[in-house]
Amino acid sequence: MTYRLMPRLNCSASFQGLLPLLLLACNVHAQSSGALLVEQADSLYRAGAYEASAERFAEAFAATDSTESNTYYIAATAAALAGQAGRAFSFLHRAVEVGWDNAPAWEVDGDFEALRAYPALWGELMAALLRRRTAVAPPTFDVRLAVALDSIHVLDQRGRREWRRIWRAHPEGIPDSVRAEFWDRQKPIDQANLVFLDAVVAERGWPSISTVGTQGATGAFLIVQHAELEDQERYRPLLEAAVAAGEAEAWHLAYLTDRVLIRRGGPQRYGTQPNAPVEDEANLNARRAQLDLDPLER
Repeated sequence: MTYRLMPRLNCSASFQGLLPLLLLACNVHAQSSGALLVEQADSLYRAGAYEASAERFAEAFAATDSTESNTYYIAATAAALAGQAGRAFSFLHRAVEVGWDNAPAWEVDGDFEALRAYPALWGELMAALLRRRTAVAPPTFDVRLAVALDSIHVLDQRGRREWRRIWRAHPEGIPDSVRAEFWDRQKPIDQANLVFLDAVVAERGWPSISTVGTQGATGAFLIVQHAELEDQERYRPLLEAAVAAGEAEAWHLAYLTDRVLIRRGGPQRYGTQPNAPVEDEANLNARRAQLDLDPLER
């Protein structure tokens, strides 16, 4: 009987050659598995199953580390609404690490009301966010001014959020007494914000993105957006110049322009104000595209 010997395999070399492929396959599987879990978690969140959503988000992040700060934001919202404060804070800290820099959004989001009941942990989170913003900001970044405009942003949006709540609570029409009570509280805030902005602009010009960041610049825009018509007309050329220089968001200019045009009694130009007429409606989306705004379905 003749025995045929099989060639000797170099198992070590073969395994070394397969190892990168195996690692790649595992990584791809983890990423696809993580993406599926995020989709499931998001669906649970939209269905109001917050506890299950938070658990699924945690599984997703264990499978693969997301780099989408907004994903961590939604996960934190689910955890907060589920009464899981520790997990919510963990998700928010991770959101900061991967790029979240919108402090005002957290401050006015009613879904995080339970988290603000932990002032030490909330303060630590805001400090971490500010440290990150400062670390990645250009040398021209003014921390104190940015924080001041962030605070104004929060005050402004809290007021508008309250107004939307009042509006929803009175579908038949807001009583004059309720309307007057709200504006008696909000107008002094808006006026004080404008006085602050006037002083800043007189000394330093329009607050630019390179000086106060995108959120600070949005805070400055909101002051003008909710000011009287004469103040809006006074500031519009400054905002327009800032947009042209890349120092303000284009959508700021679109919203302010439409607000001014409507208050003058004319049609709006960019379609930012619901239920108001639009000039040259056939070319609306072309004008919106010029300011990087998404098209509107008509």
